[in-house]
Amino acid sequence: MKKSLLLVLFACVFVLSFVSSSGYDYDNGFLGYAQTEDCFIVKQSCSTCSYTNISSINFPNSSRADTAIAMQLFGGGEWSYEFCNTNITGRYDVLGHGDLNGDDTQFKSWFLVTENGNPLPSSGVIVLFAVTFLLIISGLIALLLSNVLHIIQWDLDGADLIYNVSLYIATFGTFILGKEYLGNAFVNEILLWVLSVAAISNVFLPLIGFVMSFIRGGLDKNGK
Repeated sequence: MKKSLLLVLFACVFVLSFVSSSGYDYDNGFLGYAQTEDCFIVKQSCSTCSYTNISSINFPNSSRADTAIAMQLFGGGEWSYEFCNTNITGRYDVLGHGDLNGDDTQFKSWFLVTENGNPLPSSGVIVLFAVTFLLIISGLIALLLSNVLHIIQWDLDGADLIYNVSLYIATFGTFILGKEYLGNAFVNEILLWVLSVAAISNVFLPLIGFVMSFIRGGLDKNGK
């Protein structure tokens, strides 16, 4: 038990170390969030401009995605450009210029591309999911070992089946919430793999064991 608690504590500290090093200055020209593979509308306000151009949009790795783009005026001094090359997660920097009050003036802005198009999760949310994930994995393994033991003894009952299916449903719920609130492709892949394995070890196997135990119990009764 103590080892399990230390493992959970270590995972929380490990995750927090990543969270603390990934902050952004959201007050400095932040335009909003975009989801990977979706288009994002880059906007710039300039009511006195007769033109507003984007000089460059840079990927998170600093390579250029687009250059020399004329933004479109759609009313009220608002200029826009639809950017659709959002296959990489991270910060996209926008550099442009317009003739503000007759003077060619530069502007800088940026937007953030995430897996789900939502803000990055807080440290508390990440730690909560990390602890939940470890508890679910521990529960699935414990139930799997219990299932094997009960199948060997031919006594896997309805309660055991309910426990397994309930934990599988909880795992599926964690996967859905993780996609919505964590937005991490690696975590999504792990949870999807866990769901695939658990479908066999904690749903199909217990169901077979329950049927076998039920039939065995009926045969024993008839034998008496």
